[in-house]
Amino acid sequence: MLEVLAISESVELFLLGVINKKQGIPKADLIFLQETHTTKNCESQWKKEWGSSIMFSHGRTNARGVAVLIRSGLDIVIQHEHCDSKGRLIM
Repeated sequence: MLEVLAISESVELFLLGVINKKQGIPKADLIFLQETHTTKNCESQWKKEWGSSIMFSHGRTNARGVAVLIRSGLDIVIQHEHCDSKGRLIM
């Protein structure tokens, strides 16, 4: 289960069962979030807290939004990214 709580401009991620709490290392290579309620303004804060790449499709601060968190050090090359304008999908 993933839960995202937005506190004004600062966002805290509670990734239950995804982060190794002793070492702070993600157990998953890719983490898919929905209902992020993000905007372009909070991207840098999320990336700073996550410490690696994140792909976003923003909705509004009170609705929609999806994101894909990519584990640091994952050997991946994103050749093309498509996001809709309504915060519903990333391809």
